[in-house]
Parts: sequence; C-alpha cells; structure tokens
Amino acid sequence: MLRSRGGSALVMTGALLAAAAIGLAARADDKKDQKEDLAKALTAAGKHYQARQAAAAAKKKKDQYHEHQLMIKALAGVADQLPKVTPAKGEPKKYTKVTLNSHKTRFDAIIFKAPGDGTLDMKWEYVLPGDMAGKVSWYIVGRKVEVKDGAFTTYDRTFDYEEKGADLPKTNTRVVQPLENDHPLDAGQEYIIWFAFKESNEPIDAHIRIGVTPHKKK
Repeated sequence: MLRSRGGSALVMTGALLAAAAIGLAARADDKKDQKEDLAKALTAAGKHYQARQAAAAAKKKKDQYHEHQLMIKALAGVADQLPKVTPAKGEPKKYTKVTLNSHKTRFDAIIFKAPGDGTLDMKWEYVLPGDMAGKVSWYIVGRKVEVKDGAFTTYDRTFDYEEKGADLPKTNTRVVQPLENDHPLDAGQEYIIWFAFKESNEPIDAHIRIGVTPHKKK
C-alpha cells in the first residue's frame, strides 16, 4: 500500500519556514544591538573628547592624555561598524558620501586602511553642506598604532566648491588637509578620523576622499 507523504512534507516545510523566520529575527536583533552599541560608543567617545578639551584648557596634560586614550578605546571598540573610506593611491578622483552624526551624538568617525607597503604620506579632504567654519573639529587616530600630536596642523578651507560629476551641495564648506611630513601612515594599518560637531545635532552628509603616496622626507 502506498502512503501519502503530504503530511510530513507540510510539517517539514513549516519547520523550515519557522527556522528561517527565527534566523531573520535573530539577524535583525543583532543589527539593532550593533546600532545601539555604536551609538553608546560614540556618545562615550564624545564625552571623553569634551573631557580631554577641558583638561587641555586647564593645562592638565596627564588628564588630557588619559581622556584621549579613553576616546580612542571607545572608537576602536566599534571600529568595524564605522563608515569605511577606501584611500586612492595618488590623487583621489571620487568622493565617498558618508552620513555623519546619524546617531545624533554630536560625535562620529570614519575608518580607512592605509594601502600598499612602507610608510605613506596622505592628503585628504571633506566637503560638508553649508558654512561649517568653526562648527566642527576633527583629528586622526590609529586603531592599533599611535598617532602623535601635530599630525593634522594646517589645512585649506574654501566655500561653495564645485566639481563636475561630484554631486556636491551647492552651498558647502571644503577642507583640504595634508598629514604633516613627520607623521607618515604605516601601510596595512587602520586609521580613524573623528568629527565633533559644535552646533547642529542633525545628521549631515559628508563627501570625503583620501589619497596616499610613498612617504618622502623633507
């Protein structure tokens, strides 16, 4: 006598669908947890940045260094979740569009990996909408390597920069900056550039590009 397999097939199908639903729910929960962890880490990093600035103003160098290290630790702990920008070898042509402050913490960061071999010089830029002069601070730190003070010192700032095909906001602030000559990058290492916003706490779209070349001592 032949036996129908329809019942067992339906049970198996139902079990597979249930397992798939559980898997999707678990992944959704993981993403939610990661988002919350990132927001908490950025909030903590921002608080350490403010404490570092207060210590610097009070000329408490030990406290300044301690808060700086805590800020780096908070960022390094969520480095894999930060927006990634891929540096170009030589002059960068295309911008990477990144939404900063999406967690409304007034503090955010990007991460990039230095390509190639040896040590590298770097020139990078960002374009933000509107007049951002004096409204944002930034600096570079290493995920696992130290970046000493003085790496970012000078920069050129212009307004309402235009470039064909770049799709930049009509009203903007552009900052172009070199990594100072005695602070080269180490190829293969990851670096974090953080941003601290002083006024608006709304998400802001940044256009960023990074170029690297073999290090040349001056």
